[in-house]
Amino acid sequence: MLKRILIAIVLAAALALPLALYAQEDEFPEMVLAAYPGLHPEGIDWDAERGVFVVGSIPEGGVFTVADDGTVTRLAEGHEGLGSTGVHVDAERNRVLVTMPDFTATQDPEATGAAALAAYDLDTGEELFFVDLTDLDPGRDFANDVAVDAEGNAYFTTSFSGVIYRVDPEGNGEIFLAADEFAVEGFGLNGIDYHPEGNYLLVAVAGSGSIYKVPVDDPESYTQVTLDASVSIDGMVLGADGNRLYAVASVDGAQAREIVMLTTEDDWASATVAARQEAQSELSPTTLALRDPGGIVYVTHAKFGEIGSDPPVETFEIQRFDFFDMTGDTAPAEEATEEMTEEATEEAAGEEMGATGDQLVNERCTVCHTRERIDMAQKSREEWAATVDRMIGNGAQLSPEEREIVIEYLASR
Repeated sequence: MLKRILIAIVLAAALALPLALYAQEDEFPEMVLAAYPGLHPEGIDWDAERGVFVVGSIPEGGVFTVADDGTVTRLAEGHEGLGSTGVHVDAERNRVLVTMPDFTATQDPEATGAAALAAYDLDTGEELFFVDLTDLDPGRDFANDVAVDAEGNAYFTTSFSGVIYRVDPEGNGEIFLAADEFAVEGFGLNGIDYHPEGNYLLVAVAGSGSIYKVPVDDPESYTQVTLDASVSIDGMVLGADGNRLYAVASVDGAQAREIVMLTTEDDWASATVAARQEAQSELSPTTLALRDPGGIVYVTHAKFGEIGSDPPVETFEIQRFDFFDMTGDTAPAEEATEEMTEEATEEAAGEEMGATGDQLVNERCTVCHTRERIDMAQKSREEWAATVDRMIGNGAQLSPEEREIVIEYLASR
């Protein structure tokens, strides 16, 4: 009886935790199908306060929001002759930063291109600033991706010139860093994100399949991240813990694009491709937004091959990819209490299975999930079975026997 009381107390405490800490699986759609002819979004971010995606448009420029039901709303107009690529929601300052290139530079090697950045109010769409830095560098420019540091400075990559620009919160711009390693044949600099704890940027050079770590206070001391594979990254976003990087990429020279997760154990001196999921390469996946801090990302599809088609492409897709599965509902108190008390009577078998199950979870499941989030989740056996099966489908390495052990272990805790 005492054991049952203790179990009930622990369960009650767990159920008292704010549900907002854990994404409810049915809140997040597997796919958002949006209808807006000829939009072709290349960049995307998630606006958590308003519950919408924010995207750009290759042909039109400007900024748009996309709701889960597929409703597309124009937030802001762009600038004539410029598309919009990288999108970064700066929630702290209630603005969105958007890079603006001239897409003719991708087809004409003699074209100057453009290295422009704009900021818009997230409520009204009012343009807060627009800055064109093309003339600062004599090379060919193509503004690509953008990140923001703790002070509100924006950093954006240019894919042909090998230059990273910095723009302060008032819209004053300068060359932040130019390096020979960034100026490779074809597309060079691409994805970029800011690490708040380390106060540095992670920058991808797509053409060489490499990543660089660039200190904000001393950019000239940049270093190359040692990788276990060549990773040609388009868009990327850091996870909430700062030790995971999600990206749309081609691995080891492959033509097909994948959605990958890189992890580090040494503050991005080195990194490993820890998880890979197949993407729809024919739809031109470009970049992604982190919707849940534990590892739910959404990828936009630019459909490059259909830009300018007549009639225009009617729809575009924003697809969900999971790199953890701590999104299940908390089990109802009565059901969970009954399950736990029943399982508590099977101590001998449970202890033996628990040891093996615990080992498997640590070895196979924490590649994509933190152990803390796994331990906090409460699910029925059927729910855990569905979760484990989905993770096996996403690449988790479990034999049929190990699958049963893991399910029984997770359900019996």
